[in-house]
Amino acid sequence: MDNWFQWLDNSVGALAKKVLSALGIGWVSFEGITELASQVKASIISAWGQIPADVMNVIALSGFGTAVSIILAALMYKAAMSAFSWLGKLVT
Repeated sequence: MDNWFQWLDNSVGALAKKVLSALGIGWVSFEGITELASQVKASIISAWGQIPADVMNVIALSGFGTAVSIILAALMYKAAMSAFSWLGKLVT
């Protein structure tokens, strides 16, 4: 019976360490990416405020805002996938 508990402690303990480290690193990566995205968004919004209204209307009609959104989403996706692949190397 003692061997059973020792085996359970060894296997579950190792699994718990991997899960907790994965969750911790994942959370830190997510928070870092979220903070970076909010700073970039605030910078873009402040830069948009300096553009004259007529120029802003032409830019809006051309779909520039959508293009910026697509580019930022692609950058966030790349950062998230890089963090996940790095996390997989760390945990295994």
